[in-house]
Amino acid sequence: MPYVCFLSYASVNRTKFMDKFMHELTQSVMDKTGEPPPEIAFFAPSEIKTGQEWAEVLGDALRTSKVIVCLCTPHYFSSQYCGKEAGVFLLRRDEFRLLPGNQQRKAGVVFPIVWEWPVGGLHNTLEKFQNSQEGFPKSYKENGLNAILRMRREADFQKVVITLALQIRDAIQETRLPDWPQLPPFDQIESVFHQQANTGRYQYGLAFLHPQGAEWKPFPSGPSLYELCGI
Repeated sequence: MPYVCFLSYASVNRTKFMDKFMHELTQSVMDKTGEPPPEIAFFAPSEIKTGQEWAEVLGDALRTSKVIVCLCTPHYFSSQYCGKEAGVFLLRRDEFRLLPGNQQRKAGVVFPIVWEWPVGGLHNTLEKFQNSQEGFPKSYKENGLNAILRMRREADFQKVVITLALQIRDAIQETRLPDWPQLPPFDQIESVFHQQANTGRYQYGLAFLHPQGAEWKPFPSGPSLYELCGI
């Protein structure tokens, strides 16, 4: 079943406050878009019924949902699964923007929502989508959404929900993200929060198979492999 929103979160952070946000956002998106209730939002694991193949259900939601809402916390960015979920949407977005006529589209289908501010701010893969937080109250920008709910600042909470629902409506109108026909096995998807490029230099080695080894010159008047490789 296709969904409008994929709600991505670290399960260790799920509380009654997070449930309140997810359900109220679902209702608000339904009101703003006119989409039928069963197709509004997917939030695992509650959407996966006993006896269902979890990877298949999760994969179907990831490849068909139109936007992803990332509930960002320190645990979120340390989670391999959350990094894989965000990664699928970033790849779908990139593929969409490569299609003819789509290069100038915003494709703002990724919504990072600060639940608890991570040390150092959002991960660099999501930072460029922070403009989705425009129009949110000052209390959100200072403390995150969890604090607003715990302090029972209902007006600020409702402002976040309504503003986000409107942004999601606008995003799916501007970018009707195509479904992916198939998702790779989940264990083969790379977490964008744990890529080697984000953690340091790649380790590598060189093997020269030409009889002259590193002294071989690919072009008679050019440099040797030794000089080309800077070794």
